[in-house]
Amino acid sequence: MAAAELTRNAILKALETLMQKKTLDDIQIGQISELTGISRNTLYYHFSDKYEILDVLLKSQLTPVVNPLLTRAAWVRSLEAATQVLQRQPALSVHALNTHGRVNLGTVLRDIYQDFLRQQLQLSHPALSEKEQGLIVRFYTHAIVGLVQDWVSLGMKQDVGEAIDVIAQAVHENIFRAP
Repeated sequence: MAAAELTRNAILKALETLMQKKTLDDIQIGQISELTGISRNTLYYHFSDKYEILDVLLKSQLTPVVNPLLTRAAWVRSLEAATQVLQRQPALSVHALNTHGRVNLGTVLRDIYQDFLRQQLQLSHPALSEKEQGLIVRFYTHAIVGLVQDWVSLGMKQDVGEAIDVIAQAVHENIFRAP
């Protein structure tokens, strides 16, 4: 692994460690660089700010889970895997949800699911206008992200499987299937 990649990974790990105790709003760049053992200039060479670090951290953990899979069972497994990732680090998940600013858990989930759903809708319903596709994608993205945000804010204690199954069925029936 190249030195630059090791440094980036160390920065991501430092933020992950700090977010076990507090939101990104309460973390300063100096704390990340100090925990990593690198200078602020080196940190800024790799990331423009702490929001970019959080964005990369969350996407690196959640994006591989959200694959463009066309079966309903695979879609359900994908959503379940995403919730398992969040459940493994409950403090980080709650702090990422409660961060205010241009990046938080909700914005990252929206980016991931909007891209994923838009890609699937374009494949299965190419005759829809961009406006129609946009409305459909936003509707389902809000449903998915809202479900996950509510689940995280309630402590991730309840079984999210039933809600995932209902949303996955709706997404599969309305987005994945061609008319």
